[in-house]
Amino acid sequence: MSFLWQDLQYSARSLRRSPLFSMIAILSLALGIGANTAIFTLLDRYSIR
Repeated sequence: MSFLWQDLQYSARSLRRSPLFSMIAILSLALGIGANTAIFTLLDRYSIR
């Protein structure tokens, strides 16, 4: 469990050092998750049951 905590601390430090990269990564993840949710919602709504 201590290794997990150390990894989380290291990743937080790395993200703080490069805020532009962090912002781009978070935005691209958010857009990808949002697009997938929208597509699967539309497919579920219009699928023949």
